Amino acid sequence: MWLSDLIKKKTLTVLGLSSGTSADGIDVAIVKISGPDNMEISPKHFSVVPYPPEVRQALLESAAAPKNLVEYLARLNFLLGELLAEAALEVMEKSKVKVDLIGSHGQTIRHLPEAQEFLGRKVKASWQIGEGEVIAKKAGIVTVCDFRAGDIAAGGEGAPLTPYVNYLLFGNQKAIAVLNIGGIANLSAWPKGGDWKDIIGFDCGPGNIVIDTLMKILFEQAYDREGRTAKSGKVNQELLNELLAHPFFGKHPPKSTGREEFGERYARMVKEQGETHEACSQDLIATSSEMTVQTIRDSYRRFIRPEFEIEELYITGGGSYNKYFEKRLEELFKGINIMTPEKRGFNRKSLEAVSFAVLAYLAIHNLPANLPQVTGAKSRAVLGKICLP
Repeated sequence: MWLSDLIKKKTLTVLGLSSGTSADGIDVAIVKISGPDNMEISPKHFSVVPYPPEVRQALLESAAAPKNLVEYLARLNFLLGELLAEAALEVMEKSKVKVDLIGSHGQTIRHLPEAQEFLGRKVKASWQIGEGEVIAKKAGIVTVCDFRAGDIAAGGEGAPLTPYVNYLLFGNQKAIAVLNIGGIANLSAWPKGGDWKDIIGFDCGPGNIVIDTLMKILFEQAYDREGRTAKSGKVNQELLNELLAHPFFGKHPPKSTGREEFGERYARMVKEQGETHEACSQDLIATSSEMTVQTIRDSYRRFIRPEFEIEELYITGGGSYNKYFEKRLEELFKGINIMTPEKRGFNRKSLEAVSFAVLAYLAIHNLPANLPQVTGAKSRAVLGKICLP
């Protein structure tokens, strides 16, 4: 189906592809979207297609790739495009849903939101690989990709991009916050009856990324299943105080972060500091987990609660299955109704992929999707590059 035909249709079936900081697989969500006025979004299907182990390792290593690996990254970009297309085709076949449009986030290998001197100019950048042209041609479906560049071109940080989609998904009948705990934890919130200008959103800091890295170093495990290791350890308060002193946590929004700031180098620093405080391996996981929940709580208290109190908090992402997080967030957000998006019919792990399906829909209708107050952009902007089949 061509772009001109897509724009004429009142209802589109859109497939969203997302691969997060942890690079544990391709999230594939299919949604029906009608509009664009009074937009309605309903879930149809969600699946996770795992990466082959060698591809996952290559993606994780690419985040720390030196400059001389240009050819390697160029090939990885096209390889990932093929895998994303294959994941889309696999899920379409399995779900028996006919898809009109694809939105693909790709895999972030560099996120550089701070403008720094570069060849005589101050430059920001964000790089997601997973070639959209390959997806469009292999799947035979119009594909929108590379969403973050549009916001950066408008003066923003390119992240976070999901707060506006969260607002469209959950509505403004109540004061709501959505907490996504992926590799990085981010919050978005808006008051009852608010419009897009009232939406607040930012990255809080590490979600699972430090815990996952330490679990691999200390226990040779991919992650802390259900928070069991954190629950078996004790929080080392001296180490926690040192971790909470990181300058990112005190920074005011707009702010975004990633593996560049809180990746393996940071996790190894946490391990070294923990050893000076005689913290055992379980204590390191408990302390890193406590850092995640406290930075979420502190972010809410500093940047959202002074504007309005929330009534409902939706927790999404892989971290929503962590029982340590669940218990501590219930203690730290007393009086607030905490739930997962299943209450609204959405799988809690699907929201990132759903978001890029919605962003693709907005792009082909020439509708802006970023929020200047969230990303620091000078203006609203249409996001994404359109690739034709």
